[in-house]
Amino acid sequence: MSKIIDSLSVNSGWIILGLIIAVIILLIMEWNNWQKINKLQALKRRLDRLVLVEEPITLGELLKSLNSEVKGLHEKHGELENTMKKITNAFDTTIVHFSLKRYDAFEDTGMNLSFSLCLLDINLNGIIITGINEASKGMIYSKVIVLGEAKDKLSPEEEFVLADAKSKT
Repeated sequence: MSKIIDSLSVNSGWIILGLIIAVIILLIMEWNNWQKINKLQALKRRLDRLVLVEEPITLGELLKSLNSEVKGLHEKHGELENTMKKITNAFDTTIVHFSLKRYDAFEDTGMNLSFSLCLLDINLNGIIITGINEASKGMIYSKVIVLGEAKDKLSPEEEFVLADAKSKT
């Protein structure tokens, strides 16, 4: 026993240094554990915010709930796609290209009472409406346009409004 006490008194500096190092290592380990606990608590708070329930539910119940929400979103997505197709189909027949030219069909009037109006959809199908007016009477004509081409012979003014409308694509 006396040998142990003698060796302790001789090596007391080394023993104290060893104990200090052991305490430092334990403090570092405790600090590391504290950080891990904080991270886990932060993850738990995030999960609680994600779930947003007043009473706890199992993971299976949460997955069932999320699955039904996803199915509902798929149904709404399908409805939106159908609506988009309807809008796209309606757009195919909407007037998107047009041109108007006013002119004097008869040199003696000088009032630009006549006009040609070209209305085309996205596929360049449509109509040209021409109004020929004098001081005492007026006439209106229409000509069909299919894929950018007239089925009837066009006047120079009608050719102008057709080319002008087609150039606005």
